[in-house]
Amino acid sequence: MLTSTGSTPVRSGSLMAVNRLGTGYGTIGGGCSEAAAMQRARKIIGTGGSCVIEIDMTNDVAADEGMVCGGTMRVLIEDASENGA
Repeated sequence: MLTSTGSTPVRSGSLMAVNRLGTGYGTIGGGCSEAAAMQRARKIIGTGGSCVIEIDMTNDVAADEGMVCGGTMRVLIEDASENGA
Protein backbone atom coordinates (compact mmCIF):
# COMPACT_ATOMS: atom_id res chain seq x y z
CA MET A 1 0.00 0.00 0.00
CA LEU A 2 1.20 3.46 -0.82
CA THR A 3 0.97 6.82 0.95
CA SER A 4 2.11 9.98 -0.77
CA THR A 5 2.67 13.69 -0.38
CA GLY A 6 2.89 16.22 -3.16
CA SER A 7 2.55 15.23 -6.78
CA THR A 8 3.03 11.49 -7.42
CA PRO A 9 2.13 9.21 -10.34
CA VAL A 10 -0.65 7.45 -8.36
CA ARG A 11 -2.87 8.25 -5.37
CA SER A 12 -2.38 7.11 -1.78
CA GLY A 13 -3.79 3.64 -1.27
CA SER A 14 -2.65 2.29 -4.63
CA LEU A 15 -1.80 -1.41 -4.58
CA MET A 16 0.48 -3.68 -6.55
CA ALA A 17 1.16 -7.41 -6.11
CA VAL A 18 4.36 -9.14 -7.17
CA ASN A 19 4.50 -12.91 -7.66
CA ARG A 20 7.47 -15.26 -7.13
CA LEU A 21 8.47 -14.83 -10.78
CA GLY A 22 8.73 -11.07 -10.29
CA THR A 23 5.66 -10.22 -12.34
CA GLY A 24 3.71 -7.23 -11.07
CA TYR A 25 -0.09 -6.84 -11.07
CA GLY A 26 -1.43 -3.34 -10.60
CA THR A 27 0.88 -0.34 -10.40
CA ILE A 28 2.38 2.21 -8.07
CA GLY A 29 3.30 4.50 -10.93
CA GLY A 30 5.83 2.70 -13.10
CA GLY A 31 9.37 3.74 -13.83
CA CYS A 32 12.24 3.73 -11.37
CA SER A 33 10.03 3.93 -8.30
CA GLU A 34 8.03 0.85 -9.24
CA ALA A 35 11.20 -1.04 -10.22
CA ALA A 36 12.71 -0.30 -6.79
CA ALA A 37 9.56 -1.54 -5.02
CA MET A 38 9.44 -4.71 -7.15
CA GLN A 39 13.11 -5.45 -6.46
CA ARG A 40 12.54 -5.18 -2.70
CA ALA A 41 9.32 -7.23 -2.93
CA ARG A 42 11.14 -10.09 -4.66
CA LYS A 43 13.59 -10.24 -1.73
CA ILE A 44 10.76 -10.44 0.82
CA ILE A 45 8.58 -13.10 -0.85
CA GLY A 46 8.50 -16.23 1.32
CA THR A 47 10.14 -14.62 4.36
CA GLY A 48 7.04 -13.44 6.22
CA GLY A 49 8.73 -10.05 6.44
CA SER A 50 7.74 -6.52 5.60
CA CYS A 51 9.40 -3.15 5.10
CA VAL A 52 8.65 0.43 4.15
CA ILE A 53 10.60 2.18 1.43
CA GLU A 54 10.63 5.91 0.79
CA ILE A 55 10.74 7.17 -2.78
CA ASP A 56 11.69 10.83 -3.15
CA MET A 57 10.86 12.49 -6.45
CA THR A 58 11.56 16.05 -5.27
CA ASN A 59 15.21 16.74 -6.07
CA ASP A 60 17.57 16.97 -9.04
CA VAL A 61 18.60 13.31 -8.66
CA ALA A 62 14.99 12.21 -9.07
CA ALA A 63 14.66 14.37 -12.17
CA ASP A 64 17.81 12.80 -13.60
CA GLU A 65 16.19 9.38 -13.09
CA GLY A 66 13.05 10.47 -14.94
CA MET A 67 10.91 10.94 -11.81
CA VAL A 68 9.53 14.41 -12.46
CA CYS A 69 6.37 14.41 -10.32
CA GLY A 70 7.93 16.31 -7.43
CA GLY A 71 6.34 14.42 -4.50
CA THR A 72 7.30 11.59 -2.18
CA MET A 73 5.89 8.10 -1.74
CA ARG A 74 6.05 5.75 1.21
CA VAL A 75 5.52 2.16 0.04
CA LEU A 76 4.64 -0.70 2.41
CA ILE A 77 5.92 -4.04 1.17
CA GLU A 78 4.58 -7.19 2.85
CA ASP A 79 4.96 -10.89 2.21
CA ALA A 80 1.51 -12.32 1.49
CA SER A 81 2.76 -15.68 0.18
CA GLU A 82 1.59 -18.98 1.64
CA ASN A 83 5.09 -19.57 3.02
CA GLY A 84 5.16 -16.16 4.71
CA ALA A 85 4.04 -15.41 8.26
